[in-house]
Amino acid sequence: MNERPNSIFVPIDYVRELRASGQIDKADAFLTYYADMHDDEWYGFPFYAKRWHIDPQAAQQWINEFSNQISVYFSSWQITNDTHYRAVNAKV
Repeated sequence: MNERPNSIFVPIDYVRELRASGQIDKADAFLTYYADMHDDEWYGFPFYAKRWHIDPQAAQQWINEFSNQISVYFSSWQITNDTHYRAVNAKV
């Protein structure tokens, strides 16, 4: 079995929402963008526009939305962590 030491957690609910609403290309674009972010690969709007076959303004809108969704995802994990930590400390 291959080990995967560089696995990442992905906000899959957002991807599923996009797919369920028929936005499969946007869901795939999000996964690409998220992997690039994880791997510290930096590209501009024109690059993504070409990669995703959309105009640069649409790429900018998508990336703004992606950034917001990523912030929500990590914020929710911080809240979950804080809540769990407080609950555990209350049991001490």
